[in-house]
Amino acid sequence: MTENYSSKSSARALALSLIVTGSILLGGGKALAEGTEGFKTVTDHLERTIEIPKDPQRILALNPNMMDFLYILGYSPVGKVEEYEIRPEGAALPSVGRQNNVNVEAVYGLKPDLIFGNVGHMAPIMDALEQTGAAVVALDAKRNDDALLGVMYLMAQALGKEEAAVEYKALFDSVVEKGKARLRETQPDIKSMVILQGGVKSILAFMPGNFHSDLVGRLGLRNIVPVDFSRVSKEVPSAIAFNIESIMTEDPDVIFIRTVGKGGGSTVERMKKDPAWSSLRAVRENRVIVMPGKLNPGKIGLHEATQWIADQLCSIEAK
Repeated sequence: MTENYSSKSSARALALSLIVTGSILLGGGKALAEGTEGFKTVTDHLERTIEIPKDPQRILALNPNMMDFLYILGYSPVGKVEEYEIRPEGAALPSVGRQNNVNVEAVYGLKPDLIFGNVGHMAPIMDALEQTGAAVVALDAKRNDDALLGVMYLMAQALGKEEAAVEYKALFDSVVEKGKARLRETQPDIKSMVILQGGVKSILAFMPGNFHSDLVGRLGLRNIVPVDFSRVSKEVPSAIAFNIESIMTEDPDVIFIRTVGKGGGSTVERMKKDPAWSSLRAVRENRVIVMPGKLNPGKIGLHEATQWIADQLCSIEAK
């Protein structure tokens, strides 16, 4: 299907589809309702009905991706979480701590009138956040059909900024489609992948639904890791314990190494020296890609992260 995003009618049509999707996801099938004068009513992912201002002046996002979504939708937040580094003006804002350790006193000091954040991180401090007087909306990316952009659609719906969301979706989709076309041309045999964290002996593998897995998946690669919440790591909730035998069985075309610090390169060298790991085609043919820290949420825009991954895949030398 060909879509002309420069056409206002096309933009409005897609914006309407986002509203419908958002209403189903955010409000259990209920559209946004009119609240008291100057407010509208939404239902968040904690099944709470909240009145939010129609024209918020001081918005705060307690999640790095949501913070960047505010910029995309045309808002400048009043503060930042420490994980956010994408835009210089955002990185320079007053800090309220990390998303999993919010300084509520700092939030009070910013006097927000609307707060967005992640369900898991906000639930334990919800009462304290509500005492700031702000409307507090808790969202969960994993409860959307589109785990990468779904939260942006919901925020756009709540804020009346659907067309800004449409414009970013067009940009993101363009990067994805160009990346997929390049891969078909330059790497037609790359079909499957795995994203790992840890050493050669102790392995965590990221399930579908993880930020990095979804970025790579958009480019058409199949994740060999099953969704198995019974094996979820307590330290990394989006990953499961995995073993080299399972990886050898699938023999993925590409292996990504997710790094927290600077240890990715040494992991690759150990793989090459290990008999089991070196038997994998991805290791033998130098198809192991180290994902740097800059590829984590809040460090890079979604379209830029997708572009980086496509560039790395396309630069693999054909064998």
